[in-house]
Amino acid sequence: MARFWNPIGRTDLDFHDPMALRKALLDFIADFANWDKSTKKEYLETARALTQSAHEALGGVPGTRPLVVDPFAGGGSIPLEALRVGADAFASDLNPVAVLLNKVVLEYIPKYGQTLADEVRKWGEWIKTEAEKELGQFYPRDPDGATPIAYLWARTITCEGPGCGAEVPLMRSLWLAKKSRRSVALKMVPDAEKKRVDFQIIPEAKAQDVGEGTVRRGSATCPVCGYTTPVASVRKQLKARRGGAADARLFCVVTTRPGQQGRFYRLPTERDLEAVQAAAEELERRKAAHTGPMSLVPDEPTPQGGGSGAGRAFSQRNYGMDRFEDLFTPRQALALTTLARLVRKAGKRMQAKGDLGMATSLRACLV
Repeated sequence: MARFWNPIGRTDLDFHDPMALRKALLDFIADFANWDKSTKKEYLETARALTQSAHEALGGVPGTRPLVVDPFAGGGSIPLEALRVGADAFASDLNPVAVLLNKVVLEYIPKYGQTLADEVRKWGEWIKTEAEKELGQFYPRDPDGATPIAYLWARTITCEGPGCGAEVPLMRSLWLAKKSRRSVALKMVPDAEKKRVDFQIIPEAKAQDVGEGTVRRGSATCPVCGYTTPVASVRKQLKARRGGAADARLFCVVTTRPGQQGRFYRLPTERDLEAVQAAAEELERRKAAHTGPMSLVPDEPTPQGGGSGAGRAFSQRNYGMDRFEDLFTPRQALALTTLARLVRKAGKRMQAKGDLGMATSLRACLV
């Protein structure tokens, strides 16, 4: 009786049973799909042997490897699995982010392995340290030791209601956190005299305590007078201000506290606003002093969406964000350009050691 040793290590198989090989293969695939076994040597070796056998059985030249081509690779799960089981892979995508991910996962990591991981860890820590030195003054810690981790902004328009002219923050929702055990929301406090809206934070908020936001289907309703500025006027106002990011309203700061779990929410203080203003001034100073083939802040046109043949339905141009720099507040642009410069600097230092390939891989991973 013919016997076959099953590399899974469970049973011998009787090949007089015509379904024996099929059952063995299906059992192996099921076991190999278990993530805990995905890197075990015996499973990898068996998968690669099966892949090679199938390749040669289908006419592949002995000693060569099968090629898996994925023209719409996305995050690269198919070509990554192909590499793992011993095939060659070719991946492409229209999305530049997907292309970058595939370059890292399918080329750089297999080529440099742990060395690349060590360099990314080392230079990532260096960038973090240098960025904190440069940007710390623009993101100050709270006097009580809390650390701001997020700043929530709202673009604004001017209410076009008769005799109003109040500043209207464009907000779809007033909820800051909506969980079963902890819900936090904002309450708008209209101030007709100052023609603006102030906020209060409602801890342990209930649904009945929380009003609606100001934006619905693109139009904006003023909390001061109740007038609804139509979507066409909202777009016209924002277009005149290139999207309104540069003069957006900071309405909440999210923090963490030492020794306490969870996130905490507070209203912005004068200190926060001074830091924002200082960052805007620093960005302008750097832009004036900048030299080089490209602008400091990306000024390339944003995608045009909508319409037949125009690609994906990007709508930011309806609101005046015609260039990539229009997408960011000045402080965001300052932080992003600082990080980009430090990534380039790290790559140049690595390249100076004589390994251009590693430098390129390092920059891609740090991005």
